[in-house]
Amino acid sequence: MNKIIKKIRKRSRCARSKKGATLVELVAVIAILAIISSSCLSGMFAMTKVAAHGNMVSQSQRTCAVLNQQLSVYANTATELEVYSSQPTFTKYDSSTNPDGFMNAQSGCGNKVDMFVYADSSRDNTIVFASFDPTSTGVGGYNVKKITTIENVKQVDFKLKRLNIAPGIDKYLLEFTITTIYGTQLKPYNYQIDSGVVLNNFTSASTFDGLSLNNVFSITTKNATTAASTNHLRIRTTNRDNVDRG
Repeated sequence: MNKIIKKIRKRSRCARSKKGATLVELVAVIAILAIISSSCLSGMFAMTKVAAHGNMVSQSQRTCAVLNQQLSVYANTATELEVYSSQPTFTKYDSSTNPDGFMNAQSGCGNKVDMFVYADSSRDNTIVFASFDPTSTGVGGYNVKKITTIENVKQVDFKLKRLNIAPGIDKYLLEFTITTIYGTQLKPYNYQIDSGVVLNNFTSASTFDGLSLNNVFSITTKNATTAASTNHLRIRTTNRDNVDRG
């Protein structure tokens, strides 16, 4: 009998030792798993945000580099700079009847090329580089031909500065600040660089039409709520046919 009683007690102790988890223990495990899961998700969202920001920075840098290259190429060989508060009337150069008209040596008109920089009036955040086209028709007789359009540009600010190289020797620098825009309208990301180009062919400030020393001239692009500025920058440069094709 005693042996039977001992076996029953032994089995009872084994049964008690193999009982399932209590409700408190289950709740504790679930809470711990929730905390771990929340930490992992937060880390994933943070990494996604960092990657998106890095992508916007990279895109902004590329946009600035392209715009900087275009401005530098044309301005470095420029012989005239002129600014307009609205689109100019495009008339064709003629040495005898219209010496103040616009040129395009690539089309047999004059010995230089008149390039225009302005904001696209129909596309958001877009800057246009165009050349005078003596073969076209438009307001005043002629029009321009788009060479390059650069997107995701919010604004370009120009400033003319004089560099005193030596007594009686001046050089002029066209500084420009490029502001790009990426992201959404509610959460835009702006990136800005300052650059400039030496105007090697200029020796007198009187050759800059409408662009005064140290005054800012801005070209602001169109967005969802604001129209593009009508400002135009004209750069008369040497024949850049090889650059335009590239």
